[in-house]
Amino acid sequence: MRNPLRRYLLVLGLMLGLTGTAAAEERHRITFTVIDFPGALATLATDISAAGDIVGRYCLNTSCLRDVTGNWHGFLLSDGEFTSIDFPGAFHTNAVGINDSGYIVGRYRDVIGGPFHGFLLTGGKFTSIDVPGAFSTRAYGITPGGEIIVGDYCTDPGCIRPATGHWHGFLLSGDGFTTFDFPGGVLTQVWRISPQQNILGRYKGTDGAFHVFLLSDNNFTSIDFPGATNTGGDAGGINPRGDIVSSYCGDSPGCNPTNTGHGFLLRRGEFSSFDFPGSTATLAHGINPPGDIVGAYADTSGSIHGYLRTGAGRRLFDNLVGAGEDEGRDR
Repeated sequence: MRNPLRRYLLVLGLMLGLTGTAAAEERHRITFTVIDFPGALATLATDISAAGDIVGRYCLNTSCLRDVTGNWHGFLLSDGEFTSIDFPGAFHTNAVGINDSGYIVGRYRDVIGGPFHGFLLTGGKFTSIDVPGAFSTRAYGITPGGEIIVGDYCTDPGCIRPATGHWHGFLLSGDGFTTFDFPGGVLTQVWRISPQQNILGRYKGTDGAFHVFLLSDNNFTSIDFPGATNTGGDAGGINPRGDIVSSYCGDSPGCNPTNTGHGFLLRRGEFSSFDFPGSTATLAHGINPPGDIVGAYADTSGSIHGYLRTGAGRRLFDNLVGAGEDEGRDR
């Protein structure tokens, strides 16, 4: 993906004669850009690469937000152009993760209300991913070189809905599948893996609430937004610096695109909360090395849109048709 943006911003800054103090203050300003797949009734952005390529899913009918019959399609947004992604013959496709090489992972369903299968998309070729013996498998994250894929799987039909059933984490490498669970957790779901092979996901505790976890050097760390009843929406992200994004809320069984969730960023041990301006719910799904964040939000009419959150001055989508912009600050 062509990206002359950084050089442009550097030249622009010199031309304007920004002082170090002014530049530092400018970086704290936040710009939100709306992401809507053309003609879709709902769009969710799920991950973003270092170059700014974004993946997610969109839906053309209202059933997508009500039940398991929704006909979702995956998408790639690159250089301001959308490309639809559908696993061959699938009823439902969700593009969930993308790495810096352009490899895409996600999940699909063969039939309405059926089990999930994971997939890898490289060079226009799809490969199905199923944990042996699993009823459902979902691929969520992939390392920059594509050597490792992470996700989760379930062994019983109760896993038709993502937040129910006995989900377990998996790691797929050249050595095959490795499975794991958060100690004492009722279910474990895995979202991302960083270049340092730190794994991010969420688990459901015996308290019935969701919590984010980080698995590093075989040690689990539980992460909760201060004062939140549930931490961890339907996805989250981690970048090479260790910055973590996800969502928090007070609704059970967890944050989703239609309730009052809020996005959060955990950086250097400090939490900051954010919301898309004017939204009724905001979820954070992915973060890239520069710190750009993607996710989804609900507007006052209940419609679901994707978003890109960047520092002020970043304009990755000059030719994105139908995009709207608003500005805000972290709370």
